[in-house]
Amino acid sequence: MTSNRPTQRMAARAYIAQIKGLEVSDRLGDQLAREVESAWDDLLKAIQGAEVHNLPRVNQRVMSIFAPLSHRLVGMTTEKLEHDAIGVYRSTVETAAEVLPLVSLKVAATESRSVREDLAVGLKGYDPLDWSGLTDNELHDLLMSIIFKPLNKRDVMSVVFGGDYVRNMQTLTALGNPKRLADTITSAIHQGKSIGELAKMLRPQVEGVRHVARRIARDEYQRVMHTIKMQTYEQLGDEICPGFTVNAILDERTRPKHRERAGTRYYKNPKAGQKGMDECPQPPRESPRDGNVHAYNCRCLLTALIAVPNAKGNREILLDPDVMSSSFNRAVPSEQLRTVGADRFNAAKERGLPMKWQSFVNAEGRLLTPDELLNI
Repeated sequence: MTSNRPTQRMAARAYIAQIKGLEVSDRLGDQLAREVESAWDDLLKAIQGAEVHNLPRVNQRVMSIFAPLSHRLVGMTTEKLEHDAIGVYRSTVETAAEVLPLVSLKVAATESRSVREDLAVGLKGYDPLDWSGLTDNELHDLLMSIIFKPLNKRDVMSVVFGGDYVRNMQTLTALGNPKRLADTITSAIHQGKSIGELAKMLRPQVEGVRHVARRIARDEYQRVMHTIKMQTYEQLGDEICPGFTVNAILDERTRPKHRERAGTRYYKNPKAGQKGMDECPQPPRESPRDGNVHAYNCRCLLTALIAVPNAKGNREILLDPDVMSSSFNRAVPSEQLRTVGADRFNAAKERGLPMKWQSFVNAEGRLLTPDELLNI
């Protein structure tokens, strides 16, 4: 195994950001669930009393409550995805600016499309590769502007509306399908069901809302943010970013397969003994070779593999403790708590352990459980 400091530093930052992103997606799921549950409550109130025997009136009330709901759910989800995609792009670029050495930025800039286009035009007296006379800071800023272009709204929306967006939005809106609800209510009334019995019939659908909404919110959030990060990494070019490393959150909830593959490298142009992109997972989906099947609630993340001369092997040390500790120690307490979870955080405080990444993981890099921390 080999250690690659730029790769590790980017992975460490991405790991902490991933935990925060999962919390954001869960909050979005909760907001969606509350919208639907509120509509259900309005529905139960609407069908009480004399109205229960007036089927046209009942159907009208169902439509008035749930027809606008579909638009609200899709609107809330789309707006959040669009807003946070821009933030993720900026933070990924900022991490690259801090982590990548100047020599790597020079190579990436030389490979960039804008420089290649300028070289092809061949303007007299202009050499896009002549960076003489600039200080290191000036050159750094110039190279970053060459490599990473501002993200426009069209680029963001092409990502948001890609993948499984349409199917997931159809599932999301089906949570409050007006016709299905009207048919259920009409059938129950024809059967002579009371309001209490009708409420019992509808309640299982309500209880399933939170689970479905959270799953869709997390999967869509993971898909969009992952795609944005990958597009950002791709701007570095194949020479500086020859592939990607998959990382997992190594706690007790991680799938065995995902735990096993954590730290694996995947190359765009694999050599003998190296894994190619056809084997690379695309969270929340598995790899093309595995059929791109959906791994629901997958929390894995891909980070750029930064080329290192003479680096060999198919695997990267997962979140080197020294590097991870550097990022973890710089985080504010609320971010540290999110990264390891409240139970682990409080257990470490109770035991008087130093708030360092090494305190929370074993020798293999697995996150210790709260009980293990209490018994150290």
